[in-house]
Amino acid sequence: MEDLSIVTLLRPAKGKGRRRKAKLSRSIQDAAWGELLRQLRYKCEWYGRTLVIVDRFFPSTRRCSSCHTKGPRLDLSVRAWTCAECGVIHDRDVNAAVNLRDEGMRLYWLIASALPPGRVPPPVIKASELEDCLLTV
Repeated sequence: MEDLSIVTLLRPAKGKGRRRKAKLSRSIQDAAWGELLRQLRYKCEWYGRTLVIVDRFFPSTRRCSSCHTKGPRLDLSVRAWTCAECGVIHDRDVNAAVNLRDEGMRLYWLIASALPPGRVPPPVIKASELEDCLLTV
């Protein structure tokens, strides 16, 4: 999962699009994302699974899931885009999901391979809490 800043998402909008932003803010508050995260952590501990939380600054939307080239910033209204390097057409949300899955698996195996034999990975791996030396590939 991605570590989002809920406070930043709830900031009031300025200028054009204020009504749409207000509706989005209300939906975010109704969804209770903090409770969802708490439940995910609890369930992962209960079932012996690992929850990997990818850093909020990871370019999941802008990065091509095929060639891993980082593209330009995209406005929220852009729902599909074409990679300038490989020419693949991406749906914004599907591309972000693939990138988050791949980064989560990379972080998981980075930690799991560094553990001594017989040790299990922790129930939560948070990218922002890992040392920089571990994250170099």
